[in-house]
Amino acid sequence: MRRTRLLTLALLLGGLGLLALHPGLWLRILDFAPGEGRRDEAALHPRFAACLKGLFGALEAAGYRPRLRATYRDQARQRFFYELGGTQLSTHSLHQRTDGHGNPAALAADVYDLWPILDLPHAARFYLAMRALAPDHGLRTGGAWKRSDPLWAAYDLGWDPGHVEPAPRQRCLPDRAQSEAEGEGEHPVQH
Repeated sequence: MRRTRLLTLALLLGGLGLLALHPGLWLRILDFAPGEGRRDEAALHPRFAACLKGLFGALEAAGYRPRLRATYRDQARQRFFYELGGTQLSTHSLHQRTDGHGNPAALAADVYDLWPILDLPHAARFYLAMRALAPDHGLRTGGAWKRSDPLWAAYDLGWDPGHVEPAPRQRCLPDRAQSEAEGEGEHPVQH
């Protein structure tokens, strides 16, 4: 019953776009989403985690307070977000990566700033800053992707501005994933 109410609220708010502006509500929905999901640094691949930590330091130096919204998620949780219209469905999601022992080793994170609730201009400034700083740390963000979400496109941001992943041919990408990500365009592995 609670899950149904939260999903209805999410859809009434226009899918995931407006939910990105309310971290508390978003985290409550994550608590009730099906499947396994994590939002801690331990669920990240160590090389990617080190690069993300550098990006967080740069954002903090710029006056922001970045936080992890999501790191690892299994296929059931990926399908849940797909059904809400907030991601693409794929068996190759960077959020779903594991190490050789089956432990989470995600190569993607969803990030937000601890800003005043529903302050869209502040959120956009944060995501623009993150998009600009990410390449200095071997990363890229969904803020550079296709401008298909009108909420973020109005600020010249891609449809998933809080998504962070290793940039191709950069130090943050583990060797085994390097060949998968090279040369496949704007969004090499579906989120």
